[in-house]
Amino acid sequence: MRKTLLEGAARGALAGTLATGVMTLFMMAARRADWLGQPPPKKLTDKLLRTLGHSRHPWSSWPLTTLNHAAFGAVAGVPFALAAGRLRTTAGRAVTGSVYGALIWSIMYQGLLPALDLMPEPRWDRPGRPSAMIVAHLIYGAALGAMAVRAGDGDGDGDGDGDGMTGRPPATSRHS
Repeated sequence: MRKTLLEGAARGALAGTLATGVMTLFMMAARRADWLGQPPPKKLTDKLLRTLGHSRHPWSSWPLTTLNHAAFGAVAGVPFALAAGRLRTTAGRAVTGSVYGALIWSIMYQGLLPALDLMPEPRWDRPGRPSAMIVAHLIYGAALGAMAVRAGDGDGDGDGDGDGMTGRPPATSRHS
């Protein structure tokens, strides 16, 4: 039981980190399209550095931003992966993951970050950023769901044999 839980947590952390990479690709495109301005992970890292009394140089804060964002994505991936083991298909996990990503956006951007005065409420934020960040979190969730594979199962069907089939005999018709 404990080993299975740790394995699930590790799978979730890895899937969360990889999903953050996919999300970041979208955020890079959104930044180029001028929908984001300064990406929220960068804004938060810069604020953290200022709070700690460190100077903020773009060349030094971007690597820390990347690390912070990947770490948050990894941590957020753990509970999803542990709960998603009940979902039988990759598509089901991806859709559920998108809902999970939207939930993360809502909790963080409509609740925690404004409450801590780290980001403005979405209605007062820069035009385009809230929409872009919702899409980014939907992408994160879908990627997380697609990558959060069940224990012992490389194909998502739940039987652990890697063949993509459930291990049940095919359904037969009485009228064949």
